[in-house]
Parts: sequence; structure tokens; C-alpha cells
Amino acid sequence: MHRQRNMNYPEQLNYTTGHQWIRFEAQYAFMGITDFARKELADIIVVTIPYLNKR
Repeated sequence: MHRQRNMNYPEQLNYTTGHQWIRFEAQYAFMGITDFARKELADIIVVTIPYLNKR
């Protein structure tokens, strides 16, 4: 991923080349987008996340 100047890239996050990030805490995963993506994208209308049944 090309990192832009003056953007925030916390070290505890794992990044994709598509400007998404993921952070793991215990049994949870938190996902988001980088500052660059936030500034470049218009409104985000729908987010589809596949459900993983681990029971």
C-alpha cells in the first residue's frame, strides 16, 4: 500500500492494499478504512460482511 503523507496509520492495525484495515482483540475483529480512503470516497451506503459460524 502506498502511504500518503499527513495521514494517520496506527501500527497496531493490519492493512490491505485496498486501503482497508483490521484489528484483532480477543475473539473480535474490527474493520475500517484508512484516512486516505475516507477522504477519497463518497458516502458509504452498504457494507456486506460474510458471517462465519464457528459453533
